[in-house]
Amino acid sequence: HAERQGTHTDGRSRVRHAAPSARTIEEQLAGLGAAVEVEEPAEVRTELARIGAELVAANS
Repeated sequence: HAERQGTHTDGRSRVRHAAPSARTIEEQLAGLGAAVEVEEPAEVRTELARIGAELVAANS
């Protein structure tokens, strides 16, 4: 479930995303790449960074 919380001055939307687990959120957001900036929880930010690094290593 995603709920729009407002708009940043640069036009980006602020969205609150809820799911049964952090893993579910990670899976849903990973495909969006740089279009997403996760503010919290840190657990999701860390896992998305790990996924990104893994993709870079595998495709470089």
